[in-house]
Amino acid sequence: MGILKTIWLPLIVLKSSALGAETKDFELRYRFNQPGGTQSSHTFLLKWKDQDSSLDTIEVLDGQSSKNLQTITFPPNRVKLIWRDVVGPNNFVKDKIFDYVDYNFDNYGDLRLTQIWPYKAGKKKYLVWLYDDVTKTYKFAPEISRLDAPVPDAKARMLHSTTLGDYGGAEFTSHTYTVDQTGALTLETEISQTVKNPSNLSFTREVHSMGMSTPRLMCRMDVPAEGSPKITWGVPEVCEAFLIKQTPLETTTEAAPASVAH
Repeated sequence: MGILKTIWLPLIVLKSSALGAETKDFELRYRFNQPGGTQSSHTFLLKWKDQDSSLDTIEVLDGQSSKNLQTITFPPNRVKLIWRDVVGPNNFVKDKIFDYVDYNFDNYGDLRLTQIWPYKAGKKKYLVWLYDDVTKTYKFAPEISRLDAPVPDAKARMLHSTTLGDYGGAEFTSHTYTVDQTGALTLETEISQTVKNPSNLSFTREVHSMGMSTPRLMCRMDVPAEGSPKITWGVPEVCEAFLIKQTPLETTTEAAPASVAH
């Protein structure tokens, strides 16, 4: 198993026979690259029963022999990825529905699958399986999979999750967690932003530390429609890190273009 140092980039290969009328299998085959071009030791085969069905299984294959090492199935009613929707008429994969990300900061890549496609902006959810180097298998992480679009912060060794509300997502609640090797989460910080004056679209943002037995208010600030947020309560040196104007949406990374073989 290769060691993950940064976000890994996927190479997507569409099986040439997948769109043939005679075949029963509709498949997407993924092989992920480490920085420097070294391929991961696993290939991942996403399989559908037909063009109108949702994703059925993910097979974990040995990258050299293609031996099936593990078959991953999904919790009931948690995945809606219809082949016809995900793969367009020109065999173009419409979105990065499957990725390889280190969620528990153990230097091994974990699996991340989009639950539903298409999805509404700000409503993207994933299922996550953590790689277990002892058993050499990927294990479902229910706590991480319950979060809204969990984003790992490798530098801080934290997970961030944001739930958008009204006013086009200007109202939101954002949580920061620590995570152990099994995927168990501990809530550390909560940021909430609620409308203060609907007529001029000003908001109040509060930051609570959740490390104690009860939440503790750390910062409060006014967020105007124009201009910079202002701290109204809290220590400036602590609160300055939370003065971002924009809604903390899911972060993005630059990825190499995915290739599709026909």
